[in-house]
Amino acid sequence: MSRPPPVLHTEEQPEDSSEYKLRRQLLLLAMLVVSVTYVAGQNPPGGIWKEDGPGGVTAGEPILRSTHYHRYLAFFYCNATALATSLVVIFLLLLKHPNKLQLTFLRFIMVLDLLGLMGAYLAGSCREKPATVYTAALVLALSAYVGVHILQALSHSQSAGLWDGVTERHPRENVAIILRPKERSKVLLLLATFLAALTYVAGLNPPGGFWDTLGNGVGTAYGLGDSLVEAHHGGHFRMFFYCNTTAFIASLFIIVLLLGKDFSSRTSPSFALQVFVLGALLGLLAAYAAGSCRKTDSSVYVVSIFGAVLAFIFLAMVIIISLKRMRQSAEP
Repeated sequence: MSRPPPVLHTEEQPEDSSEYKLRRQLLLLAMLVVSVTYVAGQNPPGGIWKEDGPGGVTAGEPILRSTHYHRYLAFFYCNATALATSLVVIFLLLLKHPNKLQLTFLRFIMVLDLLGLMGAYLAGSCREKPATVYTAALVLALSAYVGVHILQALSHSQSAGLWDGVTERHPRENVAIILRPKERSKVLLLLATFLAALTYVAGLNPPGGFWDTLGNGVGTAYGLGDSLVEAHHGGHFRMFFYCNTTAFIASLFIIVLLLGKDFSSRTSPSFALQVFVLGALLGLLAAYAAGSCRKTDSSVYVVSIFGAVLAFIFLAMVIIISLKRMRQSAEP
């Protein structure tokens, strides 16, 4: 009686990790984070003083520093942390032959970069309690997921490489299965990269600009550094903020899921990934419609265009799934 072939337990090499398999996409992500955090640091949310004012106000200083000092400090340090860690990520990804210590350090720096980016968005985009609670809940959910993922990776570090031995036995049989999820993950990572950059900038600098003068004439409800759109189109602004924040956090969830261990090489996109992709796209479309339209006719026009696009995508997916099922049923 023949014994089954033993399963090969190969230790994971740094070059085989998802971080270095998706090196180009992560380099683009890090460069975009450097770009948006650099611009956000030079032009902080809330605008800057246009002229000198009472109370030691100096032209050119951030308004947020005078109106919400602690929020400004949190934004400044988190944004600077995201900028610095992104530069470190770029340096580590450019290494040709990384070792295990460098891979571990890269993962730690990427988590720190993610936390800095979320902290800067939370501190720089929120002024009211409901918005702060909503954004903080999403940030904590993503942070908890990352923390659980790290603990699971540490507890299962001894079993790493199990699937590497399985896939190496039949490279020809699995090449068609492995290639498609890997290419799909690269496309989704690029999509999430651009979504995160766009929504980060839009959240810190919402459409319409900010109040930057003492005599704004609006009353006590809105003050310096608040959004101009919120004063006259409160519903539009709130819809923009919540949808933009949803798209931002969903895009970060997509990035974290795609960088999950062994995802890009063996498995199909999970249901959670599909939900986050859909949520990010819908959030982006809704934020654009709410932030770019002020009148009813323009809002109806933009919503109609987006509805037609979504209907076309849904119809295309139905046709593709139907053709795939017909092809499978026709095979002997």
